[in-house]
Amino acid sequence: MGSDAIDLFLRAEYRFRHGTIIGAEADFERSQIHTSDQKRAWYAVDIEYQAKDNIILKAGAGNEESDSD
Repeated sequence: MGSDAIDLFLRAEYRFRHGTIIGAEADFERSQIHTSDQKRAWYAVDIEYQAKDNIILKAGAGNEESDSD
């Protein structure tokens, strides 16, 4: 990002008793805030499931939005 930037990252998780975890995250970035002001946003969700004692299944998806070229 550099020294001329702002970055905010948020993540939330919910953990079930049986080992499943559902998470969501967002990342908002602004770079070159004193010049051309480029913005980027990232949103994602994921899930983690403990199938067996030694097997964890994970899946996730995300979307990125950017106004830079």
